[in-house]
Amino acid sequence: MSERLESMLQQLARRLDETNAKMDATNGGKPNGNGATNGSQPAASTSTASTSTSRLEAMIAQLARRLDETNQRLEQIQKQQQESKSALVTPFDGLTICDGSKVKWFHAFENLERKVHAFNDKLMLTEHHMAKGSVFPRHSHPHEQLAYLVSGHIKVCCGDYTFEGRAGDSFVVRGGIEHQVWAIEESVALDIFTPVREDYLEFKS
Repeated sequence: MSERLESMLQQLARRLDETNAKMDATNGGKPNGNGATNGSQPAASTSTASTSTSRLEAMIAQLARRLDETNQRLEQIQKQQQESKSALVTPFDGLTICDGSKVKWFHAFENLERKVHAFNDKLMLTEHHMAKGSVFPRHSHPHEQLAYLVSGHIKVCCGDYTFEGRAGDSFVVRGGIEHQVWAIEESVALDIFTPVREDYLEFKS
């Protein structure tokens, strides 16, 4: 029985080596760094165990350690791959960097597209592209909003007050005030919200 178990453990060790080799290839050929040997058999315990039971226990303990190390590496690789695809990277708590080349446009309303740029829990930057004649429907939200018109010509209604904005103009709307926007010309606007618009998180790249 002990010989059969030892053979099974050796097979598991070989499979673990194969998994680590595949992860190394996925991770650009970087060494696995978990101290595992590439042989098909796990190293024997350094103790002078005289029984097959103690030898098997040592092999199982080593395999368990190697499996934990492999799982940790797998989590790190998956995190790195996810960050490489995402427009947002957070090197540490307090800094969020947004790669503009990876930010995607999303459909918000008819002839109106939206991008969500950098944000944290207190602040969010968004961009809206409005085709001529498009309408941002009347709405309100509890967030404070700062809008800057990058290009174009729009008409804005806040509460009962209506005004027009052109490239270079900006305005601030307090939370809870209903407002609506019409694009007189094709227009691009940047909107900053505080706190973060959680309903916009589905648009993040």
